[in-house]
Amino acid sequence: MSCSSRRVSVLGHKPTKLIHGLVPFLMVGFLALGGPQLRVVFSATGSLSGDALRGKDYYERTCSGCHSIDQDRIGPRHRGVVGRRIASVEGFEYSPALKMLRGVWQESLLDSWLKDPQLVAPGTAMGFQVTDARDRADVIAYLKEVSKGPKAKPKRHTVSIEEFRFFPETLIVRAGDTIVWKNEDQAPHTATAEGVFDSGHLTRGATWKYLADKKGTFEYICHLHPRMKAKLIVL
Repeated sequence: MSCSSRRVSVLGHKPTKLIHGLVPFLMVGFLALGGPQLRVVFSATGSLSGDALRGKDYYERTCSGCHSIDQDRIGPRHRGVVGRRIASVEGFEYSPALKMLRGVWQESLLDSWLKDPQLVAPGTAMGFQVTDARDRADVIAYLKEVSKGPKAKPKRHTVSIEEFRFFPETLIVRAGDTIVWKNEDQAPHTATAEGVFDSGHLTRGATWKYLADKKGTFEYICHLHPRMKAKLIVL
């Protein structure tokens, strides 16, 4: 993450001054010198529970001048930032200060960065500060949400009932998908998983659909012909 709403230059800081300047910061974490690079180490701290919708509104009002979720601007794109290695977006030119940092953008580090980026990485291009803890929590909640990536669209699956068998006999779907059973036999059949779903009698050509809203492995049978068995796995 980087921004330029307010440029601050403190590249002249020497390591000793940097460490002394971090004394009040030790409740959140600390910077330890590691040769020519700085290694960021943060301890777990209690944090506010953020609201992603409020965070989206704040982000669009306040951060979008320099940042975008899916495009590099003055700062790098933010989709996937939570859990991403620092200064790792391919093709983006980071400030030397950020290139010196090692670690990943975890919530505690993001909170400290948004509160005062110059304290985390003196000389970084980002000078804008999110001073309110609630706003920081909301923005981080929003970044966590978009870091999950787009949700897969629900799919529709078909199970054919033919020659007194279910095809396929084992079907793997995701929660939210729809399964449709279609009876191609002359004889009536059912698709019955005790306590989970029951199609009722399906005559030839009839269909029945089920929304897989419960995760698990469900073995089912034809109630009229119990030797017909199949399995539905919902991830």
